[in-house]
Amino acid sequence: MRDRLAISELGDALDRVRSINERESAARNLASEACLSKSVQKALKETRAGTFGRCAAREGEISLRRLEAVPWSPYCIRCQEGAEARKALEAETEEEYYAQAG
Repeated sequence: MRDRLAISELGDALDRVRSINERESAARNLASEACLSKSVQKALKETRAGTFGRCAAREGEISLRRLEAVPWSPYCIRCQEGAEARKALEAETEEEYYAQAG
């Protein structure tokens, strides 16, 4: 996938635009895979330490059903939903800020 990040100035404008889009897509995929890898490594470390399955936000148990679906999840479903809601609100607030500033 890293080969797709190579910069090439060959071809016409459309080829360059396609190349840029492919590079951006490859970079996003690499970042996503790196994040997933870190999460899995953290879960393995917690397993070795005997703390796997504990919610990082509340210190309560993560349900077995949740762990079966997303074994590397650091949060129980309630805390994950709260984190996602906060992230969505932050993104919405940021968009409003830039819309008013621009």
